[in-house]
Amino acid sequence: MVTTRSSRLPFISFSEKKNIEYFFLFSLEQVFSVLSKIQKSASFEPLPSPSFFYCYKLLQEVVLDSTQTEESQEIACQLLQTHCALGDSLLLPRLEMIKLFINLIILGGFKVRFGQGCLVDLSRAIDESATTEELMTILNGLLSSNTLLRMSCLQALSNVACDENSAIAFATRVWISRFDDEELVSNLAKELWDETDSSIGPGYAPYLIELLSFFLFSFFFFLFSFFFFLFSFFFFFFFFFLFLFGFFFKKNYLFLFL
Repeated sequence: MVTTRSSRLPFISFSEKKNIEYFFLFSLEQVFSVLSKIQKSASFEPLPSPSFFYCYKLLQEVVLDSTQTEESQEIACQLLQTHCALGDSLLLPRLEMIKLFINLIILGGFKVRFGQGCLVDLSRAIDESATTEELMTILNGLLSSNTLLRMSCLQALSNVACDENSAIAFATRVWISRFDDEELVSNLAKELWDETDSSIGPGYAPYLIELLSFFLFSFFFFLFSFFFFLFSFFFFFFFFFLFLFGFFFKKNYLFLFL
């Protein structure tokens, strides 16, 4: 019987397959060994979608686990980016991958480069097969305070086709992004707006008001948190110095506040 590449994982032993869902039991050396075998098998062409789906959980955990070595995390990121080309397959955990790439951009460090590239490459492969949930996940990235994430999401949106369920969210979020404080983000949003020939009318007002309310709430919440921190800081040091003063001069001033 001929065994096809899609029906097996020749680069992982049975014991490694058994433990791939419990990768935290691996030592750092074992994780690196498994990743190296996967990388070697995928060096000529990407793994078949079912095989990659089987390995995805391990790759995801490695890139998010801060205890892993940078070398292992970089190999995992490279494997993820290589297999973004399979994005047109529904066998891929595409929604999970989008969320992972967004997290990589937010985490910062060397992972930002991979997160940005992977998000754009995956969206290009997904093209017209994007689901509403996948589109909304990318669109919600436009509301982030992270500039690089907003830029990456706009680039990703230029590669996918919106469906009817996400059309309103697309129009309102991209329209607001056209007035972003960052010029690069604003320019990308304007280009996307013109490319898609988007427009908004009076019917979009409730959705725009809802988004603007979100920004205003975030702004006032930040102000409240800032002033609350200042008040708490002042309050703590006031009583701290009052206590020290009373301790050295043998007087108790705290009774004034009781």
